[in-house]
Amino acid sequence: MTNKIEVSGTVKWEPKVWPARNEDQSDVVQFSIEYEEARTNRKSVFNCKGFYKSAEKLTAACQSGDLDVGTHIKVSGKLIEEKWKDKKTDEWVNRVTIHVAEHEILEPKEPTESAASSDDDIPF
Repeated sequence: MTNKIEVSGTVKWEPKVWPARNEDQSDVVQFSIEYEEARTNRKSVFNCKGFYKSAEKLTAACQSGDLDVGTHIKVSGKLIEEKWKDKKTDEWVNRVTIHVAEHEILEPKEPTESAASSDDDIPF
């Protein structure tokens, strides 16, 4: 059997970095990608998580500002069904998540006005 997926789209929500709780664990980077089908304009949102080496690379991209809301990205990885019991309703909840093995930033984010140089930086 094969469990591999590749999705490209736009980062929908602010990526979150969850630090490891102890030395035996990995940081976790969590974000979502919105994919739009060109022919139908139908949009789908995919939850993504990175662990270990992938999390290190994704964290670096978050810290440099390369991975943020609106970033065009391609991820590849495997689909994992996550299950947990909702504390409020006491019912089981499932969600399918892409566990990211590799990622590629397709388009750098455009600099915002606040990131652009101000008149104070001009040496005349």
